[in-house]
Amino acid sequence: MLTPRGWGCAALAALLLGAGRTVGVVELSGLGGAVFAVILACLVVVWLRPLPPIWLGRATRTPLVAVGETARIQLRVMNRGWRPCPMLLLRDHVDGGARRVGVWIAPLEATERRVGAFRLPTRHRGRLRLGPVEIIRVDPLGLVERVISRGPNGEVVAHPAIVEIDDTFLPWRSAAAQARRHIDGSEFHGLRAYNPGDDLRRVHWPSMARTGDLLVRTDAPADVARLVLIRVDTSLLAYSDKLSFELALGAAASFVRAAATPSLHGHQVVRLQLGDQSIVVGETPALLALTDAKTTGGGASAAGATEGTVAVLGPNATPPWARSADLVVRIVSTTSTEPQLDREVRIGHLGQLSHRCVIGRARP
Repeated sequence: MLTPRGWGCAALAALLLGAGRTVGVVELSGLGGAVFAVILACLVVVWLRPLPPIWLGRATRTPLVAVGETARIQLRVMNRGWRPCPMLLLRDHVDGGARRVGVWIAPLEATERRVGAFRLPTRHRGRLRLGPVEIIRVDPLGLVERVISRGPNGEVVAHPAIVEIDDTFLPWRSAAAQARRHIDGSEFHGLRAYNPGDDLRRVHWPSMARTGDLLVRTDAPADVARLVLIRVDTSLLAYSDKLSFELALGAAASFVRAAATPSLHGHQVVRLQLGDQSIVVGETPALLALTDAKTTGGGASAAGATEGTVAVLGPNATPPWARSADLVVRIVSTTSTEPQLDREVRIGHLGQLSHRCVIGRARP
């Protein structure tokens, strides 16, 4: 089919032919006929000249990115024939065809591989559908194009924006949590009865004074992961508007990343619970769950014991389960006069427009 440039040339040729006949100028008619002849030659080259077999694949270097970041999409092409292949255009469809991106591929020799890439900015949370990607043959003048074949689909996931959380706000790195850890790197685990040959330095004397029995302290190795739970209130009534919910998801994603990042204090197993849904374990599953999160009508159920719980709440409600959290993060309006928390601290750039993100302990 004709490209926009081809349609323009065809219209120009028709105009020249019409003008030549109207005013009786043979040169104009001849020029119009020459333009038509060039278009016809391009049609013959594109449609009748065969191409060698082409293999097309897709590779996404950054399939999981934060909102505002740019994903890099790679399209791989290989000439599987024994003849050279002319220049090709790869056209990828983004978000169901709402946007199209073209990548030019230089001529390919026999069995040669080449990679074309483009960058895809992300503006909103969600999943961006990619494909199908098309191999398009275009004549050297860019007047005629033909879709040769179509390649695989793909996906880019834009999870909520992430900001860096200061260590002082992380309950699993607080002074109380670190006090439970010994200087040798182990952590207090429990008590057991004294056995002959046990090191007397490990006797727990306060328990002996209280019970009269010799009890020995047992420690967990430093490489034992600690369980961290991030719980998000997804109740529809908890949020005043869509922005406050998006900021709450951004705060939750920030704590997920902070919990999943190893440090000198050890490492954690991050868990996420959205409303009354089941718990997901791991950084990537948690970010995917936050990407697909929606407001619901219910609250959160019991989640079991953990060593650090972060509750992320909306501006309009404080569910009962948030009272027992180690840390509470709330999205509130800038016009609110009562913070409902012990202290207010902005987390990075999460506070924006008419809302701010505050952090602290929920009042009893």
